[in-house]
Amino acid sequence: MSPPAKPGPLVLAGLVCGPFVSMVDSNAVNVAVPEIGREMFASLSTVGWIVSAYMLGIGICLPATAWLARRVGTRRLYMAALVAFALSSAACGLAPGIEALIGLRAVQGIASAPLIPLALTLLFGGERTRGARPPMVAGLLFFLAPALGPTIGGLLIATGGWRLIFLINVPLIAIGLLGIRRLPADPPRAESDRTPLDMAGLLVLGLGATAAIYGASVITGGGADVRWGWLSALAGVALLVAYPFHARRTPHPALALGLLSTPATRVAVLVSVVASVVLFAVLFLIPVFVLDVQGLSPLVAGLVMLPQGIAMGVCAGLGERFVSAWGLRATVATGMLLLAAVTGLLLLVTPATSPWLLALLLAGRGVALGLTLQPIIMGIMDGLAKDDMADGSTVFNVAQRIGGSLGVAGIAAFYQARLPQGHAFHDTVWLLMGLSLAGAVLVPLLGRRAAADPAPAFAGDQGRSRRGVSEP
Repeated sequence: MSPPAKPGPLVLAGLVCGPFVSMVDSNAVNVAVPEIGREMFASLSTVGWIVSAYMLGIGICLPATAWLARRVGTRRLYMAALVAFALSSAACGLAPGIEALIGLRAVQGIASAPLIPLALTLLFGGERTRGARPPMVAGLLFFLAPALGPTIGGLLIATGGWRLIFLINVPLIAIGLLGIRRLPADPPRAESDRTPLDMAGLLVLGLGATAAIYGASVITGGGADVRWGWLSALAGVALLVAYPFHARRTPHPALALGLLSTPATRVAVLVSVVASVVLFAVLFLIPVFVLDVQGLSPLVAGLVMLPQGIAMGVCAGLGERFVSAWGLRATVATGMLLLAAVTGLLLLVTPATSPWLLALLLAGRGVALGLTLQPIIMGIMDGLAKDDMADGSTVFNVAQRIGGSLGVAGIAAFYQARLPQGHAFHDTVWLLMGLSLAGAVLVPLLGRRAAADPAPAFAGDQGRSRRGVSEP
């Protein structure tokens, strides 16, 4: 079967719109927290719930994405999530007080949760995804979005205040909806797709994801509640670890784990989590350094991060070509080793370092991450049958969200602990180098290529075929 045709510009805009606005919005709001507190006469601890409520909403809804996609249809659910995100964004922008804003941010998080896994499912569309390749602009915008958040947030605050961060989402999503309407309608559901709701599984996943993500946000923020953050994170991880035992014993699990049915795919997800931790830890570390140590503005901090996102997006397509020429293992190993080396150059950074030199170093990290994350994502998703896409992309996103959040929380805690010694920045860079090298050590366990051979069905998956990164 030939690969599916590439989407047109308007359709592509719709597919990228959801993940882009949700990721940009998440990071832009972090920049706006001080101004929101001043305008609404709220304490910093209270305003911090604007961030936490959003993450809690994601944790509650993300595990249910695959089941909802099977019941409602991927295209239909994606459009509904976009509409809900636009409406909740508009309501956030018009919120009269801090309590209303916190509640609306939770609703916005619930609407945001399905956007990334569903967009991945639609971008890799077709009866089979083997050979399908999303356009490079999609990879560019996906990787650029986290870096753009602080920059856009600073610009919008300077232009018209923090409310613009939310209100700007409405026209962007309106354009995206025009594109999604051009996609083929979801096929009629077969009787075999009308699976009963695994309420126990959704409860375990929802509570686990919510507790883990909330705990990670508390730890990253520091303060007096860090111990409760660790307790919440550990409880969440325990629940998530317990879920596979439940899935093996139920005929219709809420989230099928067939993507993790082979050692190679488990390693691929683990390496992608390590790379994401190294990426997002720097998104935490560099703004802290630029703002607190160098004493520069939030706008400068955002501009410093921009080249890394651009380099990641541009090199995503390069990573695909390297996989075709060298194979998955060699490409990812090159990316992880380059990531360790360029991250090590941050040891040369001092308070007097020019922001432009810092931006150049981060661009080098973007090249390395583009050679790492995009090939792994392609390796994980390539070969998944159409019916497996919702479960596979949801499992991948749950692992990315929770693993990345907990990893960054641990690095933030390490940074805070090293502050009294006066070398927190450089000690944290050493830790990130070590993580990059650890990821490189795992690479030989990856499959030889991105495409995969059929893997045995995971118990509880109803015999649906599962594919992923090929075995060694």
